[in-house]
This record gives sequence, C-alpha cells and structure tokens, in this order.
Amino acid sequence: MVGSRKPATTQGREVYQLRVDPGEYLIGVPQPPFNVAFTFDTSGSMAGRLELAREAASGYVRRLDPERDQAMVLTFDDDVLLRLRATADLRALLDSIDRVRVNQSTSLRDGVFEAARELATHRRRPVLVLVTDGVDTSGREQLDALLADTPHRLAYILGRTER
Repeated sequence: MVGSRKPATTQGREVYQLRVDPGEYLIGVPQPPFNVAFTFDTSGSMAGRLELAREAASGYVRRLDPERDQAMVLTFDDDVLLRLRATADLRALLDSIDRVRVNQSTSLRDGVFEAARELATHRRRPVLVLVTDGVDTSGREQLDALLADTPHRLAYILGRTER
C-alpha cells in the first residue's frame, strides 16, 4: 500500500490520496469520545419498570471506555436532579444508577432539557439516553416532539411503551 503525503484541497478540507495494491486491509476509524447523559424518569408510572431500565443503563455504562468517555446521571419526576456530574468513573456511575428510585409525577420536558443543558457544557460528543415509559403526567409535550427539539445527534430511549 502506498500513500500520498501531499494533500489536495477539496471544499476547504485536506484530502489525501491513497493507492492500494490488491489485498485485504482492515481500516480503523477512531470514534470521538462520548459524553452520555443517563436521564431517568422516576415518576410513579415507572414502578415495576425501573429495575429493567437500570439494568439496561448499567449494561450501557459497562461498554463505555473510561479512558475517553464520560457520563452523568439525572432523574426527573416533579423536579429534575443532577445525581452525578460527568465522570469517567464507571463504578460511581453504576452506583448512582443503582440508587435511582421511583417518586412522583413526570416533568418529561424539564428532564430532557436539563440533560441537554448539561451535555452542552462538555466538549465530547453528546449522547442522550432517556429512560422513560413516555408518559408525561405534567401534560406539556409528547416525547417525539421533545426529542426533535433537542440539539443532539444521538438519542436513545430505554423502556418506552407504545400506546
């Protein structure tokens, strides 16, 4: 394999040309570091569902790379609380997720936007993990509309029920 060290400029970007001899090659593309906001719905409607949601989120945490990635834990019901600021400490993340408990009604919009606000303060690639059943007892907005309004490219929903 022979590469050219002389870049060409295309639409303001440097592009390197590479001539490849026949054969098989494995090309690695590095992923940017992530900053994940685990945002848990702790309203009464999550009773009976929260244990599975915590297990799913904990599995996600175990796949993070503590050398590069960070995550935080937020909960929302009547209030939105930042339970754990962004950290690369996987044990602290797992402990914080394990302490999430069911409380009152749901302020879904407030939970999503507080998570978005926290994510915006970090330079890593933002990922919003919303752990909810999608029931907004405060009646402000539908879940799909909320996610469309968030400025993040990656959003995952764990535990949502279809109506």
